[in-house]
Amino acid sequence: MMGFNVGQRGPSFLDLQLITNTDIEKASTYFTAGSVGYLFGSSICGLLYDKFNNNLLLFLSTFGLAVSVSVLPLCSPYVLMLVMSWANSFFMGWYDTVANADLVSIWGSEGQSYMQILHFSFAFGGMLSPLITEPFLASSVEDTFAAFIMTFVVMQLNWSKAQGSQITSVVWAAFAIMRFVGIFLIRYTTPVKLLFIFIVMSMLSLTGFLVCSHFAFSIGVWVFAALVGISVSTIFPTGVTWTNQALIKVTGKVTSSIIIACSIGSMINPVIIGYLMQELSPMWLCYLLLVQNIIYVVFFLILLYFAYVILIKVRCMKGTGNIDQNSDDSRDKNQCYVGIVTWM
Repeated sequence: MMGFNVGQRGPSFLDLQLITNTDIEKASTYFTAGSVGYLFGSSICGLLYDKFNNNLLLFLSTFGLAVSVSVLPLCSPYVLMLVMSWANSFFMGWYDTVANADLVSIWGSEGQSYMQILHFSFAFGGMLSPLITEPFLASSVEDTFAAFIMTFVVMQLNWSKAQGSQITSVVWAAFAIMRFVGIFLIRYTTPVKLLFIFIVMSMLSLTGFLVCSHFAFSIGVWVFAALVGISVSTIFPTGVTWTNQALIKVTGKVTSSIIIACSIGSMINPVIIGYLMQELSPMWLCYLLLVQNIIYVVFFLILLYFAYVILIKVRCMKGTGNIDQNSDDSRDKNQCYVGIVTWM
């Protein structure tokens, strides 16, 4: 249901503009308000996670999501829509933090497939959502503005809203299918390998999407949109698993920190994208996402170096001293010198 909730945002964004009588630049702040709420929800949950019953935290977040998503379409005043967007994402960030931290707490390193299953269920809801939402969309456009993938194909390629909803569903379907495959794929490879492959793949997919959009090659737009969905599918759950495995033990506070970091980009992006698409060209969606993905690759390589060079050296230094050559500590010390090749 959380995936269903998130999956509605793109297809319904055109209609939210109609409800509140705003253009794309102003309405893009709904996404920003949502990201701020998501950050606050995750932050508060990170503080409460070790102090309250986790089932109670899950119940409260789910109940809050149900209420907020029911009220959201009724908020015609602009400010009220901002507030409810914030509230809806607040409970979503809360829920996301509890769910991910709980799973890691229960299963630890044995829960790699379960982490993929959890996030597949999110993707499955997102896949169904655009298709179910499409019949309820208003049929009025040429003079309306939208956001992101649906907005882009309507504004840049002159597609209909129905087509925009369909390509959104295709992205979610590709996203969900790959997350399902990830449940089994993670058993035959390492999290860091999977991360590397899909991060590079996302950069190549966005490049292809940009080129096809520039030349209005519709088939290519469909194909590369699906490839983008595939390439970003396993990054978050695999990233959480890898963090727990190679960087730091994932607790409620660590999960909260990861989600907060994700939320910062989500807060900034809608305002920038909304402005650039409105004032310059819808193609700026492609330009900005591609540049950000390149930066993402660079940061991943930095983390890779930190995890498999710096941290290994630190652990080796801590392991020095008088160690029995037959002990487990001695074997661990010898293994740590393998260094960066251990991930292969």
